Amino acid sequence: MLGIKCQILLPYHHSDASDNDEASVFYFEKRVAEKLHKPKRKETITEILRFSVRQLDRLKHPKLLTLYHPIEESNDTLAFATEPVLGTLANVLGCLEERLPQNLPPLVKEYTFLDLEIKYGLLQLTEALCFLHYSCKLIHRNLCPQSVIINKRGTWKLAGLEFAEKCNENDIMVRNSVLSTISFLCLCEENRYDV
Repeated sequence: MLGIKCQILLPYHHSDASDNDEASVFYFEKRVAEKLHKPKRKETITEILRFSVRQLDRLKHPKLLTLYHPIEESNDTLAFATEPVLGTLANVLGCLEERLPQNLPPLVKEYTFLDLEIKYGLLQLTEALCFLHYSCKLIHRNLCPQSVIINKRGTWKLAGLEFAEKCNENDIMVRNSVLSTISFLCLCEENRYDV
């Protein structure tokens, strides 16, 4: 989720035999932050991750990644549980192949999207962004393939809320201008196929 490296947060799939509930557990080893950045910044990185998970816990929407269990922390790790996931869009697209976790299932490595799946995925992301912008007055500020999680059902879910922040009045004015342009472009595209 955090765009620094794909393997910072690794999903592990857990299934509880007693109730047949399935979840993905993400964990972050704090020692990884020491390798990536100066040791002084380790706390900053863990605070950014805590903020992201708190945002997921606070914001509820069908197109945002669903948090099953809030963040838990020890001296060495941070962990939290979500709905079962297949991987990130970056994993499925093969982005950053040199940084892919070694434990990716073959299904993720060999998966290819149909055109319809891509269009539907983009629609799902648009719905998530509309919720953040209009209902929550938040700007995501981290939209990238690593922030798009694909769940086990194939639904694209938005995560990666590490850098989300409140909209100001100028952002709202720009948004209205962009919406007018998008509406016009959609209308043109729609009319292009009418024969």
